[in-house]
Amino acid sequence: MFNTIAPRFSSLPAGFTRIQRLPRRRNDKAEASVIEILGNKQSEFEKNEEAVEKEEYGIKSFWEWEQGLLDQEEIYWENKLRNLKM
Repeated sequence: MFNTIAPRFSSLPAGFTRIQRLPRRRNDKAEASVIEILGNKQSEFEKNEEAVEKEEYGIKSFWEWEQGLLDQEEIYWENKLRNLKM
């Protein structure tokens, strides 16, 4: 690790890892976490793949999808109110 990975990040002052805590394991209740090396080629590839899939297949994020539902509901209820006023 010191000879292969560390030299790639020698120019960075700090902050080249991300530690994400996970829930305790079920079987032995041990603490667990994921240590990610930022700027690694695999994570960059996965992010790029996700962007390509979104563009290619028109996939929306959860919040985009949720906003679409809220917009539809707003239009629905505005039409209901218009009909009641008539």
